[in-house]
Amino acid sequence: MAASSTTIYPSQKARSVLACATRWVPVTLALVILSGVIYTLTREFVLVIAVLAAMGAAIRINVLRGRGPLPLARVGLEVGIVSAGFLLYELGRKVFQASPADAVHNADMVVGFEKAMGIFVEPKLQALVSGHPAIDRALMLVYSHGYPAIPLAGLVFLLLTDRRGYLALRNALALSALLGVVTLALFPVAPPRLTQGIGVTDVFAARGAPMTFANQFAAIPSFHVGWVMTAAFVVSRTTNLRAVRLLWPLPGLVMLLVVVVTGNHYWVDAAVGIAYSLVPAWWFLRRADRVPERARPPLPAPGRRALTARD
Repeated sequence: MAASSTTIYPSQKARSVLACATRWVPVTLALVILSGVIYTLTREFVLVIAVLAAMGAAIRINVLRGRGPLPLARVGLEVGIVSAGFLLYELGRKVFQASPADAVHNADMVVGFEKAMGIFVEPKLQALVSGHPAIDRALMLVYSHGYPAIPLAGLVFLLLTDRRGYLALRNALALSALLGVVTLALFPVAPPRLTQGIGVTDVFAARGAPMTFANQFAAIPSFHVGWVMTAAFVVSRTTNLRAVRLLWPLPGLVMLLVVVVTGNHYWVDAAVGIAYSLVPAWWFLRRADRVPERARPPLPAPGRRALTARD
């Protein structure tokens, strides 16, 4: 009996990959143009780099797996939904402006709670980490650019690679934003840097770069920590890479250190931000796991007959 053998033609595989990559060109161009618009409006170079990196990684994964692209209309719809949601969140932060006296009074309550719990170490931590110009600049860079870059990059990556993960993250961010606006309307809190007598300074102002916010008294919740942690968590649940699944808390923990040391948030702020966003994301993922995903079919590979077994 003649032994069977399988003949693989590398050129066939290369043509298949090239054909799949070609199908992704319109979506790629649309996202590149969108990145240019984002940079024009925000001048956030780090944000644009993060989005382009996430897009490149996602498209590479899809091409190697033979997955076709999302329809441009779907991409446009999701961009519109996320943009509208973020604008509504910022509008809510502007509308519900509290008096400084109320915000400082509530901040004193937060400090009192942390002291009672034995976790009010923000002044000591700031004195330990901050002070050197290079360290302060690094802290300021992470605070200013890491918060929008990581969640948005996570959304782009998941939109292109994992529908369930994308919907879980998008919906969790939307729900947390709503909870955040309600919280700042009912319980406005001054950040440590604006609370006198607790031993915390404004690192940005000390370095000659004071920041402006839509609402100065919205310390609770801290979505700098919550959204970064949540984006990393959802991405980690959609990959088989062991390092990503183990180290997903790292970006959020780094951001936690940054927001505390720069004087922008208390520990409690971060805990509330994580609870508002990560817990819903976990629930959305659990719920989605019970529903079979309708996976997009792979693109047909050209020259398929060349990959069949021959006697």
